[in-house]
Amino acid sequence: MCTLKRFLLASSIVLGFASAASAQSDWHGFYVGGNIGGAIHRSTADTMSSFSQSGYLAASSVNALTIAGRQRLNNDSSTGGVEVGFNKQSENTVFGIETDYVALRMNVSRSNSVDYTCPLCSGTNFTVSQLLKTRWLYTLRPRFGIATGRMLYFVTGGLALTKLNYQETFSDNFASANGNGEFNKTKAGWTAGLGASFRLNPERWSVKGEYLYTAFGRSTITSSNLSAFIPPVAFPANVFNHSVALHSHILRGGVDYRW
Repeated sequence: MCTLKRFLLASSIVLGFASAASAQSDWHGFYVGGNIGGAIHRSTADTMSSFSQSGYLAASSVNALTIAGRQRLNNDSSTGGVEVGFNKQSENTVFGIETDYVALRMNVSRSNSVDYTCPLCSGTNFTVSQLLKTRWLYTLRPRFGIATGRMLYFVTGGLALTKLNYQETFSDNFASANGNGEFNKTKAGWTAGLGASFRLNPERWSVKGEYLYTAFGRSTITSSNLSAFIPPVAFPANVFNHSVALHSHILRGGVDYRW
């Protein structure tokens, strides 16, 4: 009899824990929190020009510039920041919106040097250097989720903003040629991802894991400030076309407080 009582008592305790774990959590309301994680940045930068009879670059140099000017600016960085959101729940379906502002410190540069192929330029070369920086990321994202027990599984997607700082320089050791192009602007893009949140005890607190993909398309500018020789002679006919594209993979964890 004692053994049976112990078995029934243990069974009731296990069932009680199982019931508490499977009880539907309430995700409705406002929340604020923080997150931290890592980001993988992938960017492609291009610099090219076209041949001109009154320009500085020979036709063969223009072709070489197109090849040397295509550079991959890949970089990994940490990320972290704050978030604010609101959820509305109907049974186990959760709709919401979240906005966050995080540090996203990408800083990467590449340089390619290529020999000139024109007969008069033998033994000399030109160099193309490109740099891309970011400092922050802002997102505004609707979310849709399914709640089960203490878990909330969700997908999300929406607006992404960052500031891109791009710089390019062209130089050579044939006639001290020099030119550059740059921009520093806020760029709009999009983001999408998925994740899961788990309600802690007390239930005002929750933890989450999340993946976001962000893409900012391609930004383009032109420059026509190439000069060469000493004293400098300008060659505005050599218009340089610059472009850069950026996308990032972000994996992060966070803690939220709800009320």
